[in-house]
Amino acid sequence: MALCSQCSSLNLKSLITSDYPACYNHDFQHARIINLLRTAKGCALCALFLEALAGTGGEPSSGGQFSPLALGGPLQKHHAELLLNIKHDPPELVFPYLRKVGLCLTGLSVRTSLSDVTGRSVRLFTYADGTAGYPGIIGRPRLSNSGSPEAFKLLRRWISGCREQHAQCFQTFAGVSIDTHQNPELPKRVIDVGGNGNGSQPIKVLGTRGMRAKYTAMTHCWGNAAAKSPIVSVQSNIARRCHAIEWDELPRSFQDAVIVTREVGIRFLWIDSLCIVQDDHSEWLQESVKMGTIYEQAELTIAASHACDSHQGLFFPRSEPPPVVELPSFLGSDHLTRVYATTVRDTKEDLYPEHGALNQRAWATQEWLLARRMVFYTKAQMIWSCKTVTQRETGEKCFNTARNPKWKIIVEHYSDRKLTMPTDKLIALEGVRTEFEKRTGNTYLFGIWKQSLPDELLWAVCEKSDQRVPLDLPSWTWATVSVGVRFLPMHRARNLCHYIRPGSDNAIIMKSWIRPIEVTQGWLYAPHSNRKDVQSHGFQSFLRIQSEMELSNIKNITSLADRLYNNGELTGWAVFDCPSLPKPASPVYGLTLMGTMSRKDECSHLTTYIRSKKLRVYWLLLVQQLTEESNYIRVGVGKVFSKTWLVDATIEEITIT
Repeated sequence: MALCSQCSSLNLKSLITSDYPACYNHDFQHARIINLLRTAKGCALCALFLEALAGTGGEPSSGGQFSPLALGGPLQKHHAELLLNIKHDPPELVFPYLRKVGLCLTGLSVRTSLSDVTGRSVRLFTYADGTAGYPGIIGRPRLSNSGSPEAFKLLRRWISGCREQHAQCFQTFAGVSIDTHQNPELPKRVIDVGGNGNGSQPIKVLGTRGMRAKYTAMTHCWGNAAAKSPIVSVQSNIARRCHAIEWDELPRSFQDAVIVTREVGIRFLWIDSLCIVQDDHSEWLQESVKMGTIYEQAELTIAASHACDSHQGLFFPRSEPPPVVELPSFLGSDHLTRVYATTVRDTKEDLYPEHGALNQRAWATQEWLLARRMVFYTKAQMIWSCKTVTQRETGEKCFNTARNPKWKIIVEHYSDRKLTMPTDKLIALEGVRTEFEKRTGNTYLFGIWKQSLPDELLWAVCEKSDQRVPLDLPSWTWATVSVGVRFLPMHRARNLCHYIRPGSDNAIIMKSWIRPIEVTQGWLYAPHSNRKDVQSHGFQSFLRIQSEMELSNIKNITSLADRLYNNGELTGWAVFDCPSLPKPASPVYGLTLMGTMSRKDECSHLTTYIRSKKLRVYWLLLVQQLTEESNYIRVGVGKVFSKTWLVDATIEEITIT
């Protein structure tokens, strides 16, 4: 299909008005939508723009064309214009070929002059390999298959580029430099994939006995049903596994991992189900605490991102590629490199690792975080992720939340994922915990850090649950619940505890403000002293609390939270740790941990009652008293907006177990 005159003349110079980086704020008016609907019938590029504008407008029709009907009506009525703006990546993220300055173009954002109508991007790429192409176009063509020769060539380029360019990728999570002058010590066992490169040598499990060599590691879903479980090593078959493993014995994902390992020129592969004797509990405990180091020392981690079990494989069949249109004048007449445009039809569910089956596996948290180099095999693309760059096979950068090193973020991601064995709740984070401890020198306390008390105690569940994890853990840790958690966001809050410290028998001892909260027919009431200056502003309070909950970091909070009243006024909210259970019958107390109260206000409360001039925010633990005096357990968390919350509170030392 030919191009219209407007598209034939489209070039880079018309899209920019000045040198980098100011050029990126320029909108280029391409055509009116009413004209685009007409020209798209005969112009391939106009048809691409129309498809991009349709965005999430559905699948192609039987003829392979996207329907433009959704773009009629208001766009034509208001004479909307099609606007183009160049999309780019920062030069430091251009990879695997180094480019430190200048234009790094990945595509064109497509939208209309009506601010509420936006579309997807049109992707730009060249077929030129590496530095031979025009250096401003960093997009690459979509691969036909992630198991193709072109895919392995790209993977080898990614690995070599990372080795040559990324100093950060030679450091552990703790910040310790990895010695590049010698190979890492191999795990206790690895899979020998054959050293001659043609696969004629047998595959076998190898006891390493202190050997040093490069190796790959695999992260994968085990699957739920017994019929879909991966091949495993147990005490009765480990000797046979060390002699040979027949190719047909390996499930498809393991076969593909062997192929990847061979293609990148590495002889050894580590897979947990084969390299750890699964029915030897003592060995499993010893090796499980080493898993973080195993992934961190691996030359490459192979992630079966979208495979629900070990039988689905890495190299998923792909849908037909979207149409590709050459832009004959894009770089001007003095450039020989040809530039092409296409759309992206892959869904985010098929494209991104965060939407794959592996993302539901709790053990994957530390594997993703500690691995220095990973290749994710999703349904739509290969995605490279190292400590420096996360990038699609087509060249565009990705944002990888899995590498966020903040402990609260790690816990939130981890808690959303599933464990086959509840007893692994803290074991599956042991590798990250060890590296985090090396990096910070902090003291670990059952999933939180002593130096981050009391704010790391302020977590809330995100789903309904009627039971705690069947482990002997203190009630104050997030690891006691079997659902996802979120830490309460705090702005300008300070610690209001007079002191807080670990005690004996896994307890936490603190001295702070505490007051009773009555639980009556599902409502929470804070008894008050009926002071005359306490006023009720019910509707305003309701709007404030409702708005605050909706903006909270906690998923599903409006359905999980109980409203907290003080003197008849809605003053806050609370979430119990097991929301599906009946509310506690015995007394519940609100223990104030953090607040926006100034030191001056706090001193005033210690001496005489003075009403705060400003509305204060307090973050509470809900605790329940045990039979022993001053001994409590945690039952929930809450937040209060009040000028008088501490008026009826007393300062006490309590122990939470």
